[in-house]
Amino acid sequence: MGSFQRGWLDASFFIKPLNKHEKAFVVVGGSAYLIDLNTKEQLNTIEISEIKSAIVDETQRYIYYSNGYDLWFIDIYGVETCLFEYNQHEDFKLTGISNNKLYATCFLYTDNSKQFHIEIDLITKRVHKLDNDKQPVESKTTQNVIKAKPWWKLW
Repeated sequence: MGSFQRGWLDASFFIKPLNKHEKAFVVVGGSAYLIDLNTKEQLNTIEISEIKSAIVDETQRYIYYSNGYDLWFIDIYGVETCLFEYNQHEDFKLTGISNNKLYATCFLYTDNSKQFHIEIDLITKRVHKLDNDKQPVESKTTQNVIKAKPWWKLW
């Protein structure tokens, strides 16, 4: 039933290379590590677990990923930030990134047929359902990010 039926095995191991910055985002058994390839050191200090999917932006400075419940991103320095939380769905699968927009498919954990697609503008943090643009998806985290200092100006 739903994403429980699909299981977590499909995303148990993958590597997202960040060749421009000599780093890699490595996922093993659902746990993720941001590794500096020169020093062989782990850059993230917070445990990143239950990773389902990940995607790297065009600049290779940010890795966006889903831990099954929320969408997060980590920069090349290991700083992790929640991009979007939506407690009514259990699984997000990242499907693409282009022109400062992140695309994902959201699944209800009890029913695999209850899915929808969203688009997140990475600059404004606005989230829209692609199946029905009249009802944008709400997220407390996204709203807080809009009111706070923009994340791209933090460094």
